[in-house]
Amino acid sequence: MGRVIIAQATVQLVPVLEALPFGDEAQPLPPGPSRLHAAAWDAYYQAALAEAGFADVRPIAAGERFVAARALIGHPRLDHLVREALTDSGLPGFPSDDDDACPRMDRISPLEGGFALVIDGDACLMPSCCSDFRNIEDWEATVAARPAHDELWMGHPALVVEWRDERVTVAEQWEYPPAPDYLLEATLPAASLAAAVAAARTELTAFRADLVPIVARLLGAPDQAAAVTARLLGL
Repeated sequence: MGRVIIAQATVQLVPVLEALPFGDEAQPLPPGPSRLHAAAWDAYYQAALAEAGFADVRPIAAGERFVAARALIGHPRLDHLVREALTDSGLPGFPSDDDDACPRMDRISPLEGGFALVIDGDACLMPSCCSDFRNIEDWEATVAARPAHDELWMGHPALVVEWRDERVTVAEQWEYPPAPDYLLEATLPAASLAAAVAAARTELTAFRADLVPIVARLLGAPDQAAAVTARLLGL
């Protein structure tokens, strides 16, 4: 039996970036999943951040790799993440040795992140593999359709989502049996989730606007900044 949550107060969907680097490969990884060993993983990530010169970055929850996206505005860690995404793109300041005809925008790697589901102040569900900020469209689609039973993309594996009258349940899945016993199932007020998704879109729009001047500065090409920012966010 996994963890079951019945939301009582607030629901948020927070845009987050995977902003925590791994440390020295010689350092052993903490045991087990971070959800069950949050303190050990938190210490590991904080040591990795300090080693990389970003000791003041704080994740959205202990033991997690994700940081609220707008919390990184003005922080050198965000500059670093953008530079990594633009490396070898062929854009101004980021030369490419590749002579093929691939369009430069196609060489940009979207920033790794997505949306964290925060229930009653507890960041419960994080994006997983292959998620990015385009995931907002999946959240908006489920709010619009309110399916009795469907999947909701948040990275591998997708969530199961079930809408029933004024409530909605989201539940984690596992791709390969047996499933671990720490998977989460959360039942939320439908109106609260709908409001959280709308607020997340607003927050993402604000983050996009904040990111454009940063991209312009790093590129030294303000005329390309808006299009590059959209690509970085997968939009």
